[in-house]
Amino acid sequence: MALFSFNSNVSSLNTQRRLAESTRELGTSFERLSSGLRINRASDDAAGLSVANSLRVDRAVANQAILNANDAVSLLAIAEGATESLSTILIRIRELATQSANGNLSNPQRDALQSEATALRDEYNRLLGDTKFNNLTLLDGNLASLTAQVGYGTQSAIAYTVGEGLGETVGTGSFDEANYNATKTSGGKSAIDVGDLDGDGNLDYVIADSSAGRVYSVMGNGDGTSTSGAALALSGATQISLADMNGDSTLDVVTGTSAGNITINFGNGSGGFVGLATLLGSTGAAINQIETYDFNGDGDLDIIYQYSGIIGIALSNGMGGYGALTNVGAGNQFGVGDFNGDGNLDFATTQGANNIVLIELGNGSGSFTAGTSTATSAGKGATLEIGDINNDGYDDIVTQKGTVVRMLQNDGTSGATFTEGAAISMTSGTLRSLGDFNNDGYLDLFSTHALNSASILFGNGEGGFSNETISTGTGNVATATAGAAGDFNNDGALDVIMANNLGNELLVNTTEKRATLKVIDISTQAAALSELDYLDQALQRVSNEQGTLGAATSRLSSTLSELFGEREYLAIAESVIRDADIASEAANLTRNQILQETGAAVLAQANQLSSILLSLLE
Repeated sequence: MALFSFNSNVSSLNTQRRLAESTRELGTSFERLSSGLRINRASDDAAGLSVANSLRVDRAVANQAILNANDAVSLLAIAEGATESLSTILIRIRELATQSANGNLSNPQRDALQSEATALRDEYNRLLGDTKFNNLTLLDGNLASLTAQVGYGTQSAIAYTVGEGLGETVGTGSFDEANYNATKTSGGKSAIDVGDLDGDGNLDYVIADSSAGRVYSVMGNGDGTSTSGAALALSGATQISLADMNGDSTLDVVTGTSAGNITINFGNGSGGFVGLATLLGSTGAAINQIETYDFNGDGDLDIIYQYSGIIGIALSNGMGGYGALTNVGAGNQFGVGDFNGDGNLDFATTQGANNIVLIELGNGSGSFTAGTSTATSAGKGATLEIGDINNDGYDDIVTQKGTVVRMLQNDGTSGATFTEGAAISMTSGTLRSLGDFNNDGYLDLFSTHALNSASILFGNGEGGFSNETISTGTGNVATATAGAAGDFNNDGALDVIMANNLGNELLVNTTEKRATLKVIDISTQAAALSELDYLDQALQRVSNEQGTLGAATSRLSSTLSELFGEREYLAIAESVIRDADIASEAANLTRNQILQETGAAVLAQANQLSSILLSLLE
């Protein structure tokens, strides 16, 4: 039963409470509609605010991930554009090399092709160094693996590489000793030569042991190790040369002995030799040097040798047989090359008594005409190597004696005139090989020394050499009697195998990755032909790099698509929790406004109840 009293106006109090609630809710509606947020403070929805904040962080991370991925795509686009230019340059150089390899061009025409090839090579190398993004050099091969951070933690880091595939493995010219003692005897190892004896693609070698009366074959495994092959009984073997002497595509061994005999043992294709040695003849004196070349242009290898200060030749008949041993000149050590550019092989020889280097010009028939003689301080006992030292397309001569190296520069005339250059100092030792040991396209000099060290004089392509680079820890090379260069571990760099009484030693050329192109030489037909494989390999590396860049771009594009979707759904999820429902809040606003107005009117009526009770007392 309702109680009516003057002291307590319950109806007014109830109406006041209701009016306060509607006023508070009206304020909430105003706040939500003005801010657009359902949660304006933690008290609005503490749990919801926590979830919404977490979603906001995720969305911010997704936003940054999109920026990161787009940056990576931009970087890749720059790199890919540069590789397109690299490919275009290589294709043009390949065209020039193919054109130069054609036999109907003159030297001046090839000079023009060489000039363009050199300019394009310089531009190729410039692009490698100048292609940058955010000051990062992209294509020089020195950029570490990059990552695009597309989320939280390492699991959301996309790794990709740029420029790594452009590098080729090249030698440094610094050598380490490897155990290569597959054939170790106590005899006098006097000569060594390298070649693929069994056709497996790995370099093998043969070594002459004069004291033991043996020629050994050693089979390379392609990784810097070897196994023993055949042992061929051959008394007094002092000099050897590996070549296909009968045209069966199998390497044979040509041997010169201390008794002056010249023999051929035909290979069986598996590292051994067939039957007895074929005796070509005897000089009656020890053979000091023997090599094989085609001197008469019939496609078959002939033999050139030196004994007792005399140079001799034996011409092939094309069927594994040879003509008489014929003396063709006088001298000590010889070297073979085309010195006058007529396409016929010539030879140079030192004549110590007169301190000269004498040129004998080949006539293309196996006979020779005396050419020029060049005074040299090398004299008797000098080591002689042949090669194009200054990259002018003509074979030059390098002599070494004691601590002095000299280059005799070929002037390229029909008379093959040479000029001796300034002395180059080196550690006292023996010049062993002429080759490109750092893969820069210039010929270098490899030598060994009395202190069991090896050294390189790096060629600069202009006829000069850099300061000597010495490698220590190279075993017993001081007692080595012969050496030969070749890639024994298939890493693309020239190594050196040394014949040593204490055991054969392989000096492994250490390697590094280098993206720049070496010097491109298309100045002669032969040089242009030799460059074709190198250019094809360079094109393949660029093509592979383009594939790598394209794959990374494709992956990042897919990642971007996923990130855009993730960001959208995170925004939706956060909005559901944090944002106000405007339609609902507008309805609440209208409702609360009505309630507030109604409450105010009712409160006025409720406050009049005491007056109504007073009328009962009248």
